[in-house]
Amino acid sequence: MQSINHLIHRHYLKKAAFLGQLSSSIRSRLSPDLAPHCWVADIVTNQLTLVTNRAERATLLRYQQHEILKQLNEEFSVELGRPLYRLRVRLDHRMSDNSIKPSKPISNKRSSRYKLECKKLRKILE
Repeated sequence: MQSINHLIHRHYLKKAAFLGQLSSSIRSRLSPDLAPHCWVADIVTNQLTLVTNRAERATLLRYQQHEILKQLNEEFSVELGRPLYRLRVRLDHRMSDNSIKPSKPISNKRSSRYKLECKKLRKILE
């Protein structure tokens, strides 16, 4: 049986390894609650694409985009060749998030009053 290295072109393996290095570098400077939910997806021309699984995390990444780009441009200037000018954040809800638990529906006085009024209306209409 052939190893995976023989099935995938070297260029793609090198790119995947480099994107993994970028992800690790970014995660090392992010807050502990944000870091495990951030992945580098791609670099096209001068744009870095990050992926996360929640909208609030995407917002936090957008607020930190200038610091992230500055850090990567300093640390990986030789490997990148050209500086990164733009950071794009994408949402992908399929990424794992073990901290999310299904919540119970919230019942409050307003919803219980609504249910009561619906019952009264049904009785009237019958």
